[in-house]
Amino acid sequence: MSKGTRRFETIVTMSMAVVALLAALVVWRAAVVNSDAHTFDRKVLIDTIRARRAYLEDLDLVYQEARYAIHYETGQVRIQELASAASSWKRQGKTVLGALAETEAYWYSLAAEGVKAMSPMAGSAEYRRQDGSLDLEKRLKEIQAENPDLRDLAPEDSARNADRLYRQSRLLLLATIPLAFSLVGLTAAQVLDRRGRYLFFALGIAVFLTSAVYLALVELAGLFI
Repeated sequence: MSKGTRRFETIVTMSMAVVALLAALVVWRAAVVNSDAHTFDRKVLIDTIRARRAYLEDLDLVYQEARYAIHYETGQVRIQELASAASSWKRQGKTVLGALAETEAYWYSLAAEGVKAMSPMAGSAEYRRQDGSLDLEKRLKEIQAENPDLRDLAPEDSARNADRLYRQSRLLLLATIPLAFSLVGLTAAQVLDRRGRYLFFALGIAVFLTSAVYLALVELAGLFI
């Protein structure tokens, strides 16, 4: 075996080692990316549950405050009725009935103040629409603004990240196919004699370089997409 032949075989052997190492790194990298995708998948589930739970709790609070606001309005109507009745009875000389009505109105007013303290919508024109109904959507937005971390949860973003990483992992694994062909070409270059070995060596190196460029493009796309 000539010195040139031994040098060529050494180059082929080293090239095979580089291709095999790159293939192993590709498999490892694909596994890491796939693991990151699974992490985003779990985050999608967790964020969806947290966001839904927070929304339902905020909505329940809004309806509870709305009930207090309605109780307050009902109490105000009753207070006005009692005040009117007390005035009427006093004009008729029925002072006892008038005093009882005033006392009942007083207790209703105390109860109404307690109810008002439990709902910012009670007695507030700010939460009234033009038709007189309560603006529950406005109050809901205010409650959600008090917890921006829960309000701004975006499971859709995590879902998009998971899809992107799964796609990147698949694209990385696709590179193992041409790398396998590169190893086959380099193996043939090591086994064959004469001119055929140089052809297979050139093919193996060309496929390897093409695969390396493809992997670089996949990684760059993963950074910017």
